[in-house]
Amino acid sequence: MKNLKRILLIVLACVMTLSCFVGCKKDEEEGGGTTGATAATVAEPGPYDSELPADLNYGDEVITIISRDVIGQSDEFYSTGEDGANIVSNAVYTRNQAVAGRLGVKLDVIPVVDDTTNAHATVIAKVSSDITSGSGEYDIITAPAYTALAKVTEGLFYNLRDVENLNLDKYYWAQGFNEFGTVGSAQYLATGMVSLSLYRFMYVTVYNNAIFEERDLESIYDKVKNNTWTMEEQYQMTSKLYIDDGDESGVYDEKDTYGFVSGARTSVDAYLASANVEIIGKDSEGYYTYVGTQEKLSGLADKIIKLFYTNEGAYIIPTGRDNTDNADIADMFAGKKVAMASMKVQALEEKLRKLEFEYSIAPLPKYDANQENYGTLVQDQVTIMALPMTVTEDNRAMLGAVMECFAAESYKNTYSAYFETALSYQYLQNQESLEMLKIIYESIDFAPLLSAYATDVGWNTMLRNVAGQKYNSISFQFASTAKNVQTKVDEVNQKYRDLLAG
Repeated sequence: MKNLKRILLIVLACVMTLSCFVGCKKDEEEGGGTTGATAATVAEPGPYDSELPADLNYGDEVITIISRDVIGQSDEFYSTGEDGANIVSNAVYTRNQAVAGRLGVKLDVIPVVDDTTNAHATVIAKVSSDITSGSGEYDIITAPAYTALAKVTEGLFYNLRDVENLNLDKYYWAQGFNEFGTVGSAQYLATGMVSLSLYRFMYVTVYNNAIFEERDLESIYDKVKNNTWTMEEQYQMTSKLYIDDGDESGVYDEKDTYGFVSGARTSVDAYLASANVEIIGKDSEGYYTYVGTQEKLSGLADKIIKLFYTNEGAYIIPTGRDNTDNADIADMFAGKKVAMASMKVQALEEKLRKLEFEYSIAPLPKYDANQENYGTLVQDQVTIMALPMTVTEDNRAMLGAVMECFAAESYKNTYSAYFETALSYQYLQNQESLEMLKIIYESIDFAPLLSAYATDVGWNTMLRNVAGQKYNSISFQFASTAKNVQTKVDEVNQKYRDLLAG
């Protein structure tokens, strides 16, 4: 019966998820199949098929791709195909072989390990040095988003909207990222199904089903469906769940029982999206403009303080240990003494896949019941693709075809392997979680990620400061660091105009 249940969950996942992706919806009236086999029989390419000319062949040209070698991203572009038991590695290898065969190219993927000096900016540091020197060692760049965003206005990357054979409007590119990442008429970075980290780096709420049943708590699944899953509701549910049952009586530590566990650094960023805090928007010409208000951000800070620190049932991993993979949060949850926690999907894969108890997932809570939609943050190290300015004009069309083919083949291979099989079958445990996964994906919001780097004002840093200091310092931070926001936005916009003009 258990195997039958798993099979049914896979079928359900396929039915549910094929119709959705980050920031874009399927045009039901367009032609095109949803698998490679179907696509081959369709006369006109549909939203899931590339529109590359059938006769493209580049005579075994070597394409050099630099990538990051770290957990969560090391397997996005590199695979030897030797690990037959790893479905994701197999899919990456198959995808790479399909790209090479389709275009007649040879792929040379160069994994780069983080060094102690630049940490996750190691790839971009190497790329920056290569471009500045004019060496042109790399054809295609893949790197953590925020490290690349910081370099866009320095003119290191080519405008992808001017690259032949590259169609960023296709389903397999993340349209939400495109919408906010296009400034004026230019876009220098892109992400989508080509990046496994797009799925892994999304923040979710995870909850222990057994504890919910023992404490007679209403399922978060029901609250999401009823539009009552808010930050206040999360506080009310968890504030009375603390039990001093650790090794030392009277000591409030990680071995006690808690209602809620989160972190005071990177985990805080997720609330900018879940609370729908709009800070930077777009004007009629497609350039950035400041639309946020101090009041909304300050209100969110108050809610975080209440949920994190006024709440006896909450345990918050301190700033220095709330790392990007949320390891400590996941470890506490895995100890069976935490009712709910917020973490990245990657933690489900790395830490929770072999748990002996059932858990479920849900989106992070809304700001309040008046908020229309849920919001999901993709952590700012999600992998992007870019073309360096050292690429010659003669090679740009070829590299555009390689990027496009990578994205299209990722839909057929890596997306199916990770999202529809590994994530839906191996990590998630019940039908409710599969339904929540659909809501989570449909509510991805790239604006908070990009807003943080659209100006010199670190909006996520401001919220992290609140969580670290344990009091609402938003008004002080606005007075000292964010007082000339529009001026900073205008300066950034001018840099983009200069790039387009130059």
